[in-house]
Amino acid sequence: MRLWAWERRRAAEIFDGMLPPGANGRFFLGAREAGVVEFFEAHLGFMPARTRWAMRAAVDVVGAYASVHRDGARGALQALARSPIYAMREVVTLLKQVVCMGYFSDLRVRDELGLDRPLERPA
Repeated sequence: MRLWAWERRRAAEIFDGMLPPGANGRFFLGAREAGVVEFFEAHLGFMPARTRWAMRAAVDVVGAYASVHRDGARGALQALARSPIYAMREVVTLLKQVVCMGYFSDLRVRDELGLDRPLERPA
């Protein structure tokens, strides 16, 4: 399932707001660079229609709020995560899950963090 061009831009802005490039020490790639938008887009096709609609709506809602928030995507995400409205907090949690799954599926990230190395035998 392909996103519209404006949805891709919004998703990239939001996902980079959660995991910006080079901002977290060992996490050297931002979400956009790690292909999280493409991961999100690819997995939409496997979701039931209602779930797919909810995921796209989450990107649209957060993206719309980020476009008017003075601190952009990061500020909007922080504000929504502190919202007294449960559904708004859950939108942020839902998108964080997508970002994490997509980010840690990137082979460069996995290699940098050593996620696929065999465990050492204890001495």
